[in-house]
Amino acid sequence: MIDPRPMNNPMEWADLSTPELLRFGPIPKMDGSFDWVNWGVRLIQLPSLATKQPPDPRYFTEWKDWATRFNQAVLA
Repeated sequence: MIDPRPMNNPMEWADLSTPELLRFGPIPKMDGSFDWVNWGVRLIQLPSLATKQPPDPRYFTEWKDWATRFNQAVLA
C-alpha cells in the first residue's frame, strides 16, 4: 500500500492507491473537492474491503491518520 505520510493531499494518495485497491472492486473516484471522508466511507463499503474491517473515516480528523490505519487494516 502507498504510505500517505509524505503526500500533500488526500487526492494524491487516493490516485496512487487506486491501482492496488482495484482487486477489491470498482474504486470510487475522489473528486477535486478532496472530500476524503465521504470518499473513504464509499470505499470501506465495498463488500470485499469491508471484510477487512477498515476504520471508518468519520472518526478521524486528519486524512493521513485514517489512511495509515486503513493501510494497516487492509494489509493485516
